[in-house]
Amino acid sequence: MEKISYPVLQFRPNMLVSYVRTEWHGYRFSKPKRANLPDNFFISLPGRDNTSSTGSESLENFKGKATYSGEISAHSKKRLTRCINLLCAIAEPKIAVNFDTGQEFTFRVNFVTLTLPAAQGTILDSDIKKKCLDPWLKTMKRRYGLRSYVWRAERQYNGNVHFHISTDTYLPYDQICNVWNHQVEKLGFIDAFEAKNGHRFPNSTDVHAIWKLDNFAGYMVKYMTKNPDEHLKEVNIARAKTGKKPIVPETHKFRTIEGQPNWNDPIHGKVWDCSQNLKAKLTCETIIDDDVRCMIRDIEDKYPGLCKQTDHCHLIFIPNGKIDQFLNKVCLKIYNDYLDSVRNWTPLPKFSPPDSTAPPDDPPPSRQVSTIQASLDFTFSYTR
Repeated sequence: MEKISYPVLQFRPNMLVSYVRTEWHGYRFSKPKRANLPDNFFISLPGRDNTSSTGSESLENFKGKATYSGEISAHSKKRLTRCINLLCAIAEPKIAVNFDTGQEFTFRVNFVTLTLPAAQGTILDSDIKKKCLDPWLKTMKRRYGLRSYVWRAERQYNGNVHFHISTDTYLPYDQICNVWNHQVEKLGFIDAFEAKNGHRFPNSTDVHAIWKLDNFAGYMVKYMTKNPDEHLKEVNIARAKTGKKPIVPETHKFRTIEGQPNWNDPIHGKVWDCSQNLKAKLTCETIIDDDVRCMIRDIEDKYPGLCKQTDHCHLIFIPNGKIDQFLNKVCLKIYNDYLDSVRNWTPLPKFSPPDSTAPPDDPPPSRQVSTIQASLDFTFSYTR
């Protein structure tokens, strides 16, 4: 067995992470694990160009769990944070038309809220997600090209589940509402609303375009990972300052409805999810050479307050996601190429078994093994 260590710099929208990666490699390369190598491992080698195959085209997705606690764990919060930061990083300015005024405006990210127009009662949260939220997302993808998004399910103070969705795709407000009402009609919510209000057009959606992204990622992370009890306390403090009465969820009129969830009950099923391209496990990173090391030292000298040393890595925090002000040209190109790969991500084609009647292709194992062996030899000599 051979121990190989090499320094790596990882690029994230809100920080730079440098650490030493250590791997053990034997002398049998019948099943090389290329996925364990950094994205730009081969790109960083002399004589290699960006067309080298590193496996980065096959973005591996998060594996879902069989059961869910209904609450956001510390690990889930980290993943949600990374997805939100990545969504804001890949968002580009777009021209859209205001639904009310007809005037054009520029936006990058919007924030959509989908609510139920009547009491939830005994209907499970998972059924609402399966029969309403999932079809709504599919319709937005098919009609308006929805690609990158993050959604979060939480309770309203009346006990109903509702959904916050953030995306970089412009979605017409009237269609957001019409499609959502069409979906919740399947579970009888529109009929219940009509029985009380005399019409079938509830205002069950809310849309806000985010004009500035300076601290939007941090705001979204805080908003989507909030604790219900702490949030209620903050809301009531704010209401008290304006002379409004405090919110008391236990006194809401929906409490008299059979099976209505409590306002702080855990969500049944998934608490949050996002589009496939934001779930990519392959990170953006490169081996630290002399130029990258000089760049890191310059950042440390110029911004010592943004640096933090831990037991396993060195962190450089990026304020307001303005990473382009910290990277040199080579690193910035690597990072921008990574963002483009996330924007243009497409699912891999489904595997189909080979035709048994066709002659087998000539396998190229020796060529693949020699490529990886040469790369490992270079890394080993680099770190000695």
